Amino acid sequence: MSKMKKSIDLQVSELANEAVQEKLTTEFGKVFDNIHDLNTKATDKRTVTVKLEFKPDDTRQVVSLTTSFTTKLADTEPVGTTVLTGKDISKRNNRGKRIEI
Repeated sequence: MSKMKKSIDLQVSELANEAVQEKLTTEFGKVFDNIHDLNTKATDKRTVTVKLEFKPDDTRQVVSLTTSFTTKLADTEPVGTTVLTGKDISKRNNRGKRIEI
């Protein structure tokens, strides 16, 4: 005798009172903000990883579901500049000591 399989209607958009979908939308926003940031390399890959962790109880009828998100964005490009200290340390007195200006 074979068991009939029941389908489970599990919509990601409805999990945790829509909190999972809301978090995913937030992570998408971070990705697109990073893509539009001119201080990042345009062609770098960005990723959103969604982890769904299922923990059934002893009866296998109730399942606790934990959802976590990991987002990897493109690094910002380094910015170089020159900083002047306001001192000219190249001038020395006749004994080899530096003269403060």
